[in-house]
Amino acid sequence: MKLAVIALYRALWKEAAKMPTEYRRDFIRRRIRRDFEASKNESDPEQVQFLVQLGHTQLENITVQAEHLSEVAKMDLSNIKGVKNTVV
Repeated sequence: MKLAVIALYRALWKEAAKMPTEYRRDFIRRRIRRDFEASKNESDPEQVQFLVQLGHTQLENITVQAEHLSEVAKMDLSNIKGVKNTVV
């Protein structure tokens, strides 16, 4: 199980690197680190399994967010009144 947790951490970290802005990338990485740090002493196998499944769900969410925000960042939004061409 420990190897699966390490692999999940690396996958999350790698996926965070795909965020289109430094702000978003750093935010995701801070959350990853915080969540793993908060759970590092968990010893209940059922709870660990739940957290790993939750981590995989979060990985999917990060993947979708990175793809979506990257597409938005490529869009020309200058023709929309009051909108800056900035992705957060």
